[in-house]
Amino acid sequence: MSTPMSKSRSIAFAEEFTQNGGFFVYNASKKEASISLRDMLQVKKSVDCICLDYESEQMLLSVDSRWPIRRSYPERASCVLTACTSLIMEGGMVLLDESKGKLLGLPTMPEMLVIMAFHNQCVSLGDANFKAPQPNSFLMDLSGGEKLAEYGLSNVYLSHVPEEVYLFFIDEAS
Repeated sequence: MSTPMSKSRSIAFAEEFTQNGGFFVYNASKKEASISLRDMLQVKKSVDCICLDYESEQMLLSVDSRWPIRRSYPERASCVLTACTSLIMEGGMVLLDESKGKLLGLPTMPEMLVIMAFHNQCVSLGDANFKAPQPNSFLMDLSGGEKLAEYGLSNVYLSHVPEEVYLFFIDEAS
């Protein structure tokens, strides 16, 4: 069982993430996240959402089992929903890896990306258990690469950052 993250870590991440243009959506539980995610997608008329992993798909289906989720990679999808590996406090960067989502396999990136994350995924580059990103992963740096350079990271990251990036932060363990 993981230890709860300190509020200062989540606040530090949220501040950096939003400063670089991301939308941070706090949720106290998985159920709350499911409901707020479904509501947001309905308001934005994003019914053609692609879920790139089982966890993300279950989030939507837990609220409404009739939700129309695409299970392929259509080029005209309005939204991609995925889980992440970790949230990096420094720079507000998000580590995504091929096993958590198939973003690297998408032919084009939709204009809206929704990332699901849990409180125990927030890390600092100075943490003893922080592992450098593997070749099959990438850091999403909303600053356009400035933060990657600032922290000495030279990993692959999204060449096209979606117009809207939402991080649904769930304040319970994954």
